Amino acid sequence: MSPSGRFGHRLSSYDFFIFFPYKTDEAKPRLYTEIELAKLFPLGLEYLKTHESFLRKRENGKMDKKGWYGYVYPKNLDKQEVNKLIVAQTVPSLRVCFDHNAAFYLNNVRVNGILPNGDKELGWYLLGVLNAPVADFIFKRIAKVKEGGYYEANKQFIAPLPIPDATPEQKQQVAQLAEKLQELHTTHRDELAKLEKRLKASQMQDNLKTPQWIWAKLPDEKQLKISNAAIATGLKGKALTEWAKNQYQQKLDEKLSVLAARLHPQLKLSVRQEDGELTLLADGIIAFDSVYLDEDEAIFIAAQWRYFIRSTNITPSLSAEKVLSELLKLKSTENTSLRKQIIDLDKKLDELEHQIKLNEQAINNIVYSLYELTKEEIMQIEQG
Repeated sequence: MSPSGRFGHRLSSYDFFIFFPYKTDEAKPRLYTEIELAKLFPLGLEYLKTHESFLRKRENGKMDKKGWYGYVYPKNLDKQEVNKLIVAQTVPSLRVCFDHNAAFYLNNVRVNGILPNGDKELGWYLLGVLNAPVADFIFKRIAKVKEGGYYEANKQFIAPLPIPDATPEQKQQVAQLAEKLQELHTTHRDELAKLEKRLKASQMQDNLKTPQWIWAKLPDEKQLKISNAAIATGLKGKALTEWAKNQYQQKLDEKLSVLAARLHPQLKLSVRQEDGELTLLADGIIAFDSVYLDEDEAIFIAAQWRYFIRSTNITPSLSAEKVLSELLKLKSTENTSLRKQIIDLDKKLDELEHQIKLNEQAINNIVYSLYELTKEEIMQIEQG
């Protein structure tokens, strides 16, 4: 799960690129010719030619012509190099970021854009309003519901969202807080990536635990097969094995019942570590029995548990047993420097999340006042 808010990230790392072979500094955007590409972007043309056969076959051969490297449906070509709000088309909640430097191109299918008319302060203001709970509350009641707890965030569900009037001073307040939150979330994302990199380092070893590491009295299948209860059944062979599996699953489900009953998209999982006592909490309620460890080891494992929580979205497909399984996939290392870096990054993420929470509360209070909401209405929105 990400931190409490939904303020978008200022993207700075890339896994995929959009190839945009269009000239945009004329009255109307046009496709570069192959001669122009060869002169201006020779490596780009070389890359395109390695995929020429595939590109020409698009749309049942429709693109097998001059300009075979162009877009099949070239839309909004003149709206890429402008400041814009960005929202994915499928989201678990309304999550928007602001491309305030016009640095990103959108594919108009999986990622949508909202134009603030070139006004940066308006862009930041809209970011603050759209990412606040009020807009999300309304969005979830009008948007098309998708599988897995997601919603469709296209124009027909975003355009009707009410944007409150505000004085120039109020707009500036919201804009400044929204910009600060985007910076905080970007830093949080980058620090989380550093933590992930270290947890996956080759100097880390697998230290897989079993559920009995948490619940020592939970019998495993082998113990159940030789128990008095098993003897009383008179079962043998495969039938006995199946009985033991079912008995184990029932006993494990009982241990997981507290967490299972609370699994919902807004669930707040947290880790409490104090004097070597390590505890998983679900909305502040103890979900698993505490584990007692050497304090240094508890701190190290707590960092790993919090990494899982920070990087996991709770969807209907996530079961309590899956959560347990992931928390038991621990890592260890003899590299003291690596261990310290992991713990320090975990602490830095804690500090960032605290700052995010404070700034979100500040911006939410302003936005609530702009909508002129009562305490009862605010409570209804925050409870979802």
